[in-house]
Amino acid sequence: MWRKGIGLGCEVYRLAKKLHLSERFELGSQFRTASASITANIAEGKGRRTRAEYARFLGIARGSTREVASHLELSTALGFLKEEDVYDALCLANEVSRMLTAMINKLAP
Repeated sequence: MWRKGIGLGCEVYRLAKKLHLSERFELGSQFRTASASITANIAEGKGRRTRAEYARFLGIARGSTREVASHLELSTALGFLKEEDVYDALCLANEVSRMLTAMINKLAP
């Protein structure tokens, strides 16, 4: 799950470089921040003392994953990126989101 999140982050950083210069710092910054938050929250949650705390951080990571997907969809709707450019990243985001949901459900009391 964390490793897939790293892959998603790398893909998002690659895509952010493709944005037009005027959007690279605005939307690109949002891309990068949200993608970095995914793995950071997974790692931070893993270091917490209880399963409930871990699940809470995984929930935050899942939210960041959906945020990345939303930014990718917006960037294609606005014509900043092509659908074929974001396809792999969207697939990874969906996979990471499913993995996070499964782990959250596993940790539930």
